[in-house]
Amino acid sequence: MNKYDFLAITFLVFTVFFLISGFYHQINQRKLQLLCRGKLNNIGSTFFVYRQTANYQPKNLLLWRDNLKKYSADPEFGHCPSQEKDQPSYQLYFPTTQQLSSNNKILFFDSSSLEKHHTTNKNNISWRHLGGANILLPNGAVVYYKKNNFFAK
Repeated sequence: MNKYDFLAITFLVFTVFFLISGFYHQINQRKLQLLCRGKLNNIGSTFFVYRQTANYQPKNLLLWRDNLKKYSADPEFGHCPSQEKDQPSYQLYFPTTQQLSSNNKILFFDSSSLEKHHTTNKNNISWRHLGGANILLPNGAVVYYKKNNFFAK
């Protein structure tokens, strides 16, 4: 075996290694995004149960994490798997404190942990899942948007 054969084999081994590590990163990020989607789905289900069983007042949703947590069996309620465990990961999109109308296009979304419980600004979305975010719609569906496609809709 001459030095060119050795270099070719070494190059192939490193190429395969980097391809596998890149695929692993993509798969791991997709896994976290799907787990986050499940968490948002849980928040949506809990929200709809809360609205039907509690003395629902829209102004009470300003502290939605505390109000909804007791309706969920999830010990990590409100925390995205991509975030630190002790930091909240989602926000309620609340355009007005008087009424949560059904014509809003967003109900809850991925947000940075430094934000409050609720917001009136869609620009607080955290694009942490491969350049995109999970968004819970008022009909209960959880959708994934890439940042560059979101503002076009």
